[in-house]
Amino acid sequence: MRWQGCYACEPMNSMQQLRSCDPCTSIAGVKALAGLLRLQTLDVAYTAIQDVGLASLESLKGLAHLNLDSCRFSNEGCKVLHKLTALETLNLSDTMAGDMSLMYLNRTTSLKRLSLAYTKMSDHGLQALSHLTSLRDLNLDIGSISDEGLKGWVVKLTALTALDMFGAHITDRGAAIIASHLTQLQRLELCGGGLRDMGCIYLATLPSLTWLSLAQNVRIGNAGLKALTQLSGLEVLNLNLTSITHRAKDDLMQFKALRALSICDTRMPDWAVHEVQAAAPKLLIKHRYKERPGML
Repeated sequence: MRWQGCYACEPMNSMQQLRSCDPCTSIAGVKALAGLLRLQTLDVAYTAIQDVGLASLESLKGLAHLNLDSCRFSNEGCKVLHKLTALETLNLSDTMAGDMSLMYLNRTTSLKRLSLAYTKMSDHGLQALSHLTSLRDLNLDIGSISDEGLKGWVVKLTALTALDMFGAHITDRGAAIIASHLTQLQRLELCGGGLRDMGCIYLATLPSLTWLSLAQNVRIGNAGLKALTQLSGLEVLNLNLTSITHRAKDDLMQFKALRALSICDTRMPDWAVHEVQAAAPKLLIKHRYKERPGML
């Protein structure tokens, strides 16, 4: 058995949290979890768990947090999710999960955090999200998703406070949809390259935004940044690889709550950045990728 301590788990029926660090977790090891009826948190990310192993989890009715990041299961394995109705957090990132997987979540009405990054979801399949009305945090970093994928579920998931659509192909039209319905958003990431200045005008109407990343949208310029100054509570702003220039420096000084700003690979020269820094000495500015890595 490759999962350390797993056979010893059977008498430990009071265990509530378990994390596997063995990438070669065996089927026998996963099946041994079936007796841990009080388990609330299970992390088997980056293990070799497959469809058969996942089916063994159906007895864990009280499971609230499940991390399956980078595991080797398919839509078939996701059938077990239909039985795990107490789930509040689910990570399916970087797996073969597709549209059918979302159909198996129709009873997990308590789900608050869901990550589907790098999965096989399509615009059409995302419509199954509409019944997950308790969601607060949603990661849809999926390159194949477009504005069409926003239809339907956005109207229902109005309680969302965090939305990550980093690689999705969202345009100004999609930004308008997001701004119209997801008014409680505090954190938003749209870096697929499809936004223009008009998209910024729409997003500037989101009253609660404190964290915004619009990197890699090269058609966002000074007018888009000027519109964003309406976001008086913004604390973190990422405009890497946009087209803002030195003419935007005065507008950058208008963000009174801003704590961190990233403007790598823009058209803003060093002297303009220095002026912004002088006006806001406490503001952490990342202007070149080699400086202060990992800020945003």
